[in-house]
Amino acid sequence: MTSSNLLSREELDALLRAFTGVDTDEWEERGVNPKDKGPGHYGFTRQERTLYSQLPMLELIHHRFVPGFAKHLQQEFHPSARVSIEAMKSLKFRDFLKTCNLPTSFHFVRMLPLQGQILVSFDASLVFVLVDNFFGSRAPVPALAGKQEFTLTELRVIGKTLSMLFEDLKDSWLSLLEVQFRPLSTETNPDFVNQIDPDETLLLTTFDIDFDRRGGQLQIGIPLSTLEPVMNRLNSNFQGSPHARDQEWSQQFQGRIQSVQVEIGGTLGSASVPLRDLLDMKPGDFIPLNMPEQAVLDVEGVPLLWGELGIHNGKNAIKIRGTIDHTGIRSK
Repeated sequence: MTSSNLLSREELDALLRAFTGVDTDEWEERGVNPKDKGPGHYGFTRQERTLYSQLPMLELIHHRFVPGFAKHLQQEFHPSARVSIEAMKSLKFRDFLKTCNLPTSFHFVRMLPLQGQILVSFDASLVFVLVDNFFGSRAPVPALAGKQEFTLTELRVIGKTLSMLFEDLKDSWLSLLEVQFRPLSTETNPDFVNQIDPDETLLLTTFDIDFDRRGGQLQIGIPLSTLEPVMNRLNSNFQGSPHARDQEWSQQFQGRIQSVQVEIGGTLGSASVPLRDLLDMKPGDFIPLNMPEQAVLDVEGVPLLWGELGIHNGKNAIKIRGTIDHTGIRSK
């Protein structure tokens, strides 16, 4: 076959556009040479990198988990606790284990009613900071190289943290599925972990836990096979009933509103005084006040309550009798 029998670049582009809608430049950007014969190479890890992005509900669940868990850490450990999502990705379980150091606190848990086991792990730095904050210390994180096991005290603090984690994770899943968590086993050495098939694809979310610039990482890994029964709902924008309330958000919002400090004021009496008399007043003078039978209480300048003037425990007081709506109408 002579060179005159070969298609030119322009002819090849026209042919590709006719059948595929793209030309040779676009094929080459995708790593495919249209002149090559035979099957091309396919990156099987490409699916693992993009799989998490195809499950928007799982991402939403973990974002919902963050504020509740942060609040628990602030209450139980230190007010400076902050939780953020550092990464979301999918990878083989064996590849995940290669990233783990000794010791790491691995916890394998059943997430009922789903099958299989999920993974929760704490790195050694996070365990140290949790224990340190639990006992009120602020020591710098030491070098942890050579550490093999966690102490009994560390294990107890980890167990306490896991209980809070399960509670908040259960709430974050509620709009999709009512789940229960049942701990099964623990391990500290990555070389001895065999509870999940090494070839299993793991959907891994990494959380950064920070206590005033000291902290570590918490990771939650869910095998892809465990999520198979709810995959259709996870890869959609399903968020439950349109009238379903996000219970956690509602409780937090209500709590914040109820803790807001407001200023309440009321007029106990009034008087009209000529300006000349007011200018002539000196210390010790009296101003007679007209005392109304009823008084209005303003909340941040807005009339909200009304009541009767009186004395309570030796102090002037107003006994609340009812409310005032936005139109000024009083009710009991």
